[in-house]
Amino acid sequence: MATLTTSLDTDFTPAVGTFSAHVTGGSVMLMRRPDGSAPWASCGSIPMPSGESSVDVDCIVSGMIYRAVKASGAPSFRADQ
Repeated sequence: MATLTTSLDTDFTPAVGTFSAHVTGGSVMLMRRPDGSAPWASCGSIPMPSGESSVDVDCIVSGMIYRAVKASGAPSFRADQ
């Protein structure tokens, strides 16, 4: 797997398919938009109950732009594909 991003508030564009989102130290809201001029829409939150939380996200549209933003705590975020 290649790393797509290791930062919050940073745009990343995965290929069509599944990518893994990993959170430690807090929780994040995963956002997406179809292009750079469209408004952000929430995909949902990734909570961090204890330790590390990971979820698999299906990207079904080519060129979809994602971003993770802080929801609570002091989260660290990484996305891999």
